[in-house]
Amino acid sequence: MNNAKTLSSYLSELEAAWQAAYEKTRQQIEANETPTSLTDCVRYALLQSSLNTFAENLTPKIVARLFETGVWTLEDILTLISIIPDHYRKAQNYVALLETEKLDTDLMVKVREKALETAKAIDFPAYRSEIMEKLSAYAQLEDQINELEQSVDAAIAYIEIPYGNNGYELCKLIEKLPKEMLPKTEAKILALKNAEARAWTLAYLARRTEGDHQYTLLEEGVRAAAQIKPDVNKANALLQLASQLSGDLVPQALDLALSLKESDWRPRAIEGLMDKLDENQVKRVLESMLEVENEWWRVDGLISVAANSIGETQVRALQNLLLNKSGKIWGWIESASTNKDTLINALHVANTLEDKQHRSQTRKRLNKLLQKKQKREQIKKIDDLEERANAFLVRVEQTADWSDAPTSEDAIYARLTIQAIEDQTTQDRLWAKYNALMERGSHETSTRIVSAIELEGILQTKWEEDRANELASVIGFVPEDLLPVIVERSKKFLEWLHRDAVLNKLAPRLNSDILRSAIQDVADYEDTTSLADVLRYLAPYLDQPQKERALIYALDMILAIGVADWHITDPLLELRSALEGDLREKATANLPDELKSTTYEAVMNQRQAESLQRLEDNPELKKQLNERIQVAKEYYAAQQELTPAPIVPEPQNPLIELLEDLSQTRHQKRASVFWSCVGLSELVDEKALEPSIIPIITSDIIEIHKNWHWP
Repeated sequence: MNNAKTLSSYLSELEAAWQAAYEKTRQQIEANETPTSLTDCVRYALLQSSLNTFAENLTPKIVARLFETGVWTLEDILTLISIIPDHYRKAQNYVALLETEKLDTDLMVKVREKALETAKAIDFPAYRSEIMEKLSAYAQLEDQINELEQSVDAAIAYIEIPYGNNGYELCKLIEKLPKEMLPKTEAKILALKNAEARAWTLAYLARRTEGDHQYTLLEEGVRAAAQIKPDVNKANALLQLASQLSGDLVPQALDLALSLKESDWRPRAIEGLMDKLDENQVKRVLESMLEVENEWWRVDGLISVAANSIGETQVRALQNLLLNKSGKIWGWIESASTNKDTLINALHVANTLEDKQHRSQTRKRLNKLLQKKQKREQIKKIDDLEERANAFLVRVEQTADWSDAPTSEDAIYARLTIQAIEDQTTQDRLWAKYNALMERGSHETSTRIVSAIELEGILQTKWEEDRANELASVIGFVPEDLLPVIVERSKKFLEWLHRDAVLNKLAPRLNSDILRSAIQDVADYEDTTSLADVLRYLAPYLDQPQKERALIYALDMILAIGVADWHITDPLLELRSALEGDLREKATANLPDELKSTTYEAVMNQRQAESLQRLEDNPELKKQLNERIQVAKEYYAAQQELTPAPIVPEPQNPLIELLEDLSQTRHQKRASVFWSCVGLSELVDEKALEPSIIPIITSDIIEIHKNWHWP
């Protein structure tokens, strides 16, 4: 087979080679001969599944960029997408091609049809909903409504799966639905059994309505929130509803929020209600917030009280806040929403602080803020609007952080003042000055450059999700010469979600050379750990040099994962049980001290015991878990009744079963083929297979894993 050919040709050759090896192996098995051709079947299955893994690991926007830049032909790209085992991943790639808007009409139709067919085959309803909604944007009106309805139904199907979720997928969909779809969607929402999702989706639906109808939806939402059992979930639902509530719904929501047994969630639950409460209600909130055990959340609650109260209530909230030195408090105090009277009250409270240094620093900081506020108030009193606008523009020009300039309080007042000027010539002149300042700010922000040192600091972020989010946020500020660094490090993310977060955003900036590097050696955690496992299983059937080679390779692959947590320690502990001498010492040296003298089984047992103990220590959590398990059992029992009983195949020759298993797994990722190969060792133990076949297969596994590539 020649890798220089098109992918379609390569796959055709591979399929022909597989079929020939398959038929020969089947004949050998049926003739009771040693199935020597089984080694060819494993080889071709690995080549096919390696290509599947390669295709599925590619970030969709990278694939689209390969098309845009002409690095790959569209024919090869469509062939590659077609073999992706996961339907969601396959559909993402089709959508990415559509989003380039560089397909001609015929290709647009062709790709959309493939995407639609793939979307309908996605098992996970949340993913199916997402893709159907995206595809609706490329459909005619009639099809668009139909696909959006399917998207809604899939989102609802996800909500009704046990273990609970808040219906966020449906919430985001509600924001995009045409108005004519809202009544039918509302009926489906009101029929939801999941109270949390019903509360969330009613909050989003209410934003698309008004008047009495909106009030009715919110009333149903508050009623749903009251039925939610976990306090954190109830608080989150109330937060979604709160900003829209009015009338009798406000005290109802307040009672729900303050009745939460887990006090840490009360600040979140009352956040959107505060500007709707009277003085007595705010006092109730203050007393409740003072009971919050966790200082971080208590500060949030007290800020809400201080920002929405006056007089004695505000002073009490400020007294408790200023005792704390949290940056969160000063973030609120220094915000544009904090008025002069609040700062004056804060100064009075600061004067009573016992710690002299803290008192002095707090007073100095508050006085500075108050002077700024007073200066702004003086400018607002200038009668001449042009003079007033110019004064605000001077303050905008003096803004230290240009990224905040357009949204600063001075910029807002400048815009309002300019809009109030009647003379068009004067207004135009001031708008020109304002726009010039904004352009300067935009330029200063856009010309920010992420240095190699700053980038390395981000790359050292411990948690992969945080690292990915930070990287994605600075993509626009990274110089060209550092792009390859981001590409190389992002390819090593263990979660494709995190890899996508960075590479999807980075893709438009990549040239053909970096694109080629972006598709090589992309990490696949499941693939790596499965490789180590299969080599561990096959090692006992190899002679010493072969065994050592296999275990060295397995160990090196695990160590290459490079993440200093369970991702590396768990497979390393498992593999260590098969290692001896220097290899065992090397594995042990790469384990944390607390795990050096334990085993994988002991660690798993300890984790299980700790989980069980947590349940025993928290009866409420145990009760909730048991309830969820019961709900899941009932749900899946009902699903099973709707599904025809599977046909149990007749028992057959175990070698034939292994061959058929390989035939299936070659269409999946290569981790599946690795696990099929584990069956080889079992068949050797059962005397159904000659042990001489295992060294050949082991050698192929290593060589294909090490050297396989296309194109």
